[in-house]
Amino acid sequence: MANCKSKAWRGFGVRALAMSLGAAMALVGAGVASAQSPTPVAPAVRESECSLVVEADGKHRLVGPVAGFHVLDGPDQIVAPVTPGGRLIAITCVRSAVVPDDRDDRVARQLGVPLYLSRQDPDATLSLQKGPGGFSVRLLDGSWTNQEQQQVMQRIDLFNSRR
Repeated sequence: MANCKSKAWRGFGVRALAMSLGAAMALVGAGVASAQSPTPVAPAVRESECSLVVEADGKHRLVGPVAGFHVLDGPDQIVAPVTPGGRLIAITCVRSAVVPDDRDDRVARQLGVPLYLSRQDPDATLSLQKGPGGFSVRLLDGSWTNQEQQQVMQRIDLFNSRR
């Protein structure tokens, strides 16, 4: 079990727990790149670790990082590791970027829990969840560039088109 000083856990923090899903802001909009402009090649995203957030007796604890468990390079069908002594309430991963991968919707669709993505340089934490109105995202900590925000909106559009 990791201590509460890990960046992924701090990003999950009290603010994320206190916000209701209904208050989550969906970032939906245009964002289709022009067919005439070339798409820049982004560097490969790396995922250094993933942990589980487990609830037991009304308390939340971070379990992990879990060896061998990854969302980014994981199989199409995600199977969460066993969560002894509690109920899985979220997955949190540390990556080189906070823009969700085009397969990150699998966490909410298959496991029914939000995915928290943390980036360490510069610091940023994002939550991705699915509610009755579709997928939404919240920037919980740090900041993102205009380009990252546009990429995130495109991912949300993609996830919502897969209903």
